[in-house]
Amino acid sequence: MICIREATIDDLPEMIRMTKAMREELRRPYKESHIVSTILESLKLAPCFLLQKDANIYGMAGLLLYFDGFTGQATLTEYGFYIDPSQRDYSAFSGLVEQCKKYAKKVNMPLNLTLQSNSSNDFKIKLFKRKGFVIDGIAGRYNG
Repeated sequence: MICIREATIDDLPEMIRMTKAMREELRRPYKESHIVSTILESLKLAPCFLLQKDANIYGMAGLLLYFDGFTGQATLTEYGFYIDPSQRDYSAFSGLVEQCKKYAKKVNMPLNLTLQSNSSNDFKIKLFKRKGFVIDGIAGRYNG
């Protein structure tokens, strides 16, 4: 049975594993010490939701609090949104997005999510629109 629950400090090894896997899949460099400190700092202010099936954790949506430098507005965003490739499907993504939305509503804050991947944006755009998000941009990355 699939469930989504809020992470505890005991889940730190799994959150680190998934964050590293996400960074590797996206071919983005990382320092493990920075991953650990980012997760620990984020857990103080916002939750990380875990996707669990039986005793195995196979997905996460780690939220962090971001303050706009111009307005001071606090916004929820993610430091890591990852689902193990073998478990990726609409219900897994949808479930994590819904948990993030519920939390944002509970604390009365805007939620900004970016689902990064090496594949087409069609699925992400469709998911966001179905979940009531406004698509307000596209991100590019130049490593020249």
